[in-house]
Amino acid sequence: MSVAAETLVDPITVEVVRHTITAIADDMEVNLTRTAFSPIVYESKDFCAALLDAEGQMIGQAMGSLPVFLCDLGYAIQDIVNVYGLDGIEPGDMFASNDPNVFGQHLNNVVVTLPIFWQDRVIAFAAVRAHWLDIGGRDPGGWNADTTEIYQEGLQIPTLKLYRRGELNDELLRLISLNIRRPEQVMGDLRAQVAACHLGARRFLDLVSKFGRETVFESIRIIWDQSEERVRRAISEIPDGVYTAESLLDDDGVRRDVPIPLKVHVIVAGTQVTVDFSDVPEQTPGPLNTRPAAAMAVARIAVKMIAAPLEIANEGGFRPIDIILPEGKMLSAKRPAPVAQWSPALATLIDTVLAALSQAIPDRIPAGSRNDVGGVKVYSEPGSARSWYHSHSCTGGWGALPFRDGVCGMKSLNHGDSKILPAEVAEAGAPVLIEEEALLPDSGGAGKFRGGLGTGRTFRVLEDGIGAFSMHRSKCPPWGLYGGQPGKPDMFFFDVPGREPFNASKIENVPLPRGSRVRMETAGGGGWGDARQRDPALVAEDVRQGYVSVEEARRTYACVVSEEGQLDVEATKSLRALP
Repeated sequence: MSVAAETLVDPITVEVVRHTITAIADDMEVNLTRTAFSPIVYESKDFCAALLDAEGQMIGQAMGSLPVFLCDLGYAIQDIVNVYGLDGIEPGDMFASNDPNVFGQHLNNVVVTLPIFWQDRVIAFAAVRAHWLDIGGRDPGGWNADTTEIYQEGLQIPTLKLYRRGELNDELLRLISLNIRRPEQVMGDLRAQVAACHLGARRFLDLVSKFGRETVFESIRIIWDQSEERVRRAISEIPDGVYTAESLLDDDGVRRDVPIPLKVHVIVAGTQVTVDFSDVPEQTPGPLNTRPAAAMAVARIAVKMIAAPLEIANEGGFRPIDIILPEGKMLSAKRPAPVAQWSPALATLIDTVLAALSQAIPDRIPAGSRNDVGGVKVYSEPGSARSWYHSHSCTGGWGALPFRDGVCGMKSLNHGDSKILPAEVAEAGAPVLIEEEALLPDSGGAGKFRGGLGTGRTFRVLEDGIGAFSMHRSKCPPWGLYGGQPGKPDMFFFDVPGREPFNASKIENVPLPRGSRVRMETAGGGGWGDARQRDPALVAEDVRQGYVSVEEARRTYACVVSEEGQLDVEATKSLRALP
């Protein structure tokens, strides 16, 4: 679509509106961070903040928001309209929902939405999703890896009015509080979401008051058209064709050791990209399921990465992206499918879409990244003198690019810049002691450009507890591209008093008596290109930094390096001359 259509809005005004929208969304995010009660919100930033129009189209989303939340806030608006109708929305109303049939996400992710009125008419919505620390269900924290129906996973909140005409719906709040284990923290986070929505609404109304509704929305239309044009231009540089790639998850958490293949077809036609999920598995008994909104996120994130990575997310940039998804698949599951582990498949699928596109644009696509959205949760035994809960998501290596090494110690592509909890915060909130957090030598896949390193974290439990641990890619480590080698896969290692040491990639309900130690080792990213083509000086620097061992330097990179990281140039030349 061309942006050359006649308009009465001058380019300077358009840019002022563009940057103001970005600032509003970012201010909402900052406000949420500063007022939330739970570390998963104010430290890990497991949330998103956005402005949408009255039809649910994305006006703009905060730059720090989770990428996996790019897709479906519009579904929240559409559900509000379906349930209440625009005529049933009054000034001061505010809505809350985590309905898995709308979003397909685990129940911890709760959306709060505020209609924005101008001259007695809804013109936009402010929306904030945040991960609630607890949502009830079978075990503290939710997101179990072995649930078989949604009812085991916690409280389902259909689209309901949290506020009516500015008055808090106390009955709904009491219902929620009664069904969760951490009402003080969760209600604090909810109030932070409410405050962030009000801030976004005030700032957006300030913008409309300054320029007028017609000017602001005409500017938004132009911004969308410009984003669409930029994305279409980038897509047009990809050769037309159908590109296919396949990856693997270990199992669905219920049928243990039954692999879950994830096959996608990426169709590039002119300036349009369609991701075809027809060959993903049927709905699974375990909690890997989700809904089409989340499947759309896979396509949007992957295309945005290569087409407009630095641009604020908006509806125009997503117009050139479609999906094909038949009913009854694990990405289009039906009630009462469990969805607690909705995220790992999405993260792997993003990488799989990129792997497919590497066949068309090999000079722009990274090798596989550690996209296993697994983690740790440890909690007090039932009947303990005090109730406590520790949760930790894992970081690993991102894949190498055709022109540089991968980044070390990052969360999945789902999470973007989301942070892990600092040791001090984790230790203050639960009886655990973080004994080590370090990058893992030799974990990044070897290549002309090396994959980012995975991480190792060891913690000790200071009171009797129960643990649940999940990783999903022990059999499918991050892949290398164009001769690069895969990264080292994930694994948990357990040293529990009274038991022989053991390891597992996924295990539930593990008794952890006081003094138990758990070590998690996460995957490194895949390498790109032949390792023997890596600059020997870079290999020597890797040895000096502790990223690569002397043995690995010799065995894989054919470089002779001393323990101090000094390169033996002649010996390296001789070694690399061997077949």
